[in-house]
Amino acid sequence: MIVGRTKRFSSCFPTSVLVAGILTVCSWTSPVVAGGPDLSKEGFPKATPAQSAQYSDAGNSAGQTNYGGMIVVGIIAVLTAIVGAAIWRAHELAVRRDLAIEAENQAVAARKGVEAIINQLLDQLRDRLEPLGQLDIVQDAQRMMETYYEKFGFIQEDPEGLNRWATLLQNQGDRLLAQGDMNDAQVKYGHALEISQKLVKQDPGNEAWQAALSVRYEKVGDLLLAQGDLNRARTYFRRLLEVQHNLARRNPGDLAWQRGLLATYEKLGEVLEAQGDLQGAETTYASSLQIMLKLVSQDPMNRARLRELSVIHGRLGGVLKAQGDIAGATRHFKASIEILTSLIQQQDQNPSLEWDLEWAKAQLGQG
Repeated sequence: MIVGRTKRFSSCFPTSVLVAGILTVCSWTSPVVAGGPDLSKEGFPKATPAQSAQYSDAGNSAGQTNYGGMIVVGIIAVLTAIVGAAIWRAHELAVRRDLAIEAENQAVAARKGVEAIINQLLDQLRDRLEPLGQLDIVQDAQRMMETYYEKFGFIQEDPEGLNRWATLLQNQGDRLLAQGDMNDAQVKYGHALEISQKLVKQDPGNEAWQAALSVRYEKVGDLLLAQGDLNRARTYFRRLLEVQHNLARRNPGDLAWQRGLLATYEKLGEVLEAQGDLQGAETTYASSLQIMLKLVSQDPMNRARLRELSVIHGRLGGVLKAQGDIAGATRHFKASIEILTSLIQQQDQNPSLEWDLEWAKAQLGQG
């Protein structure tokens, strides 16, 4: 009711003000005739001709002055009314715009909340049903969410919404890959990766978007490697390294990024070695060796890290030997043998370590 009255008042106000201004001009601009009064009918003597002329001149002068001043005042009144109406209209439009913006913001906030809840429920559903082998239920739920996004879309300016959409696509890719459908999984991963690239481009300083981008580069690279597409896998692993290096520089104390770099260097080294680029593989393995030595120095008794260190030494020895660098290959094979021998002595039996030890010795001609 209050809103209705306000609207009626706001619509009437400019018109009423304008009409009042026009009426004011009309009343003020009416011609005024001033002259000596004729009082002969009431018994008073008439003025002499000289007096009448004097009164007539004075009245005409005053009338002309009042007439011009009233015109100016009237014009000012009309302009004031027009300006007042314009200001009121602008105020009315601003109020409506603010209300519309507020309503839109509330709708966006509500949508974000619902989408976040749905995605959380999907994650919980997948975690609980995957061990039971009931991924078909998760698949149906993900398809429903995909239909929702395709039908209603998402706000391009909403990075959180874009990231939720990319996460859903990534999860669908994981499900398809688990079912052996590599081609469709690659499509989902690729779409998710495009969204992450867009988010990072919009906000390069956002580490959350950088981290998501690294995950999606890795998934695409691993899938291409599994498909035997070495050229494209190499490209994606190199792009992944750029992102990981950036994050590692920003977080020098975060071991997760160091380990991420290590794993990517080893994958890239394997690709280069398989392509016959032995020098490139050597450089890549050497980079992974530097990271691994740093990690081992921080925790010298970590058996898992020592095991990885022995593997890297063995890989470097193999590519150096293939290039004819026997001295360099011997140095790395001996380092690997030393680590493996120590690890085997600390365990009763470990067939994997023993096999690696025999292989390293065979490379040196000690087998």
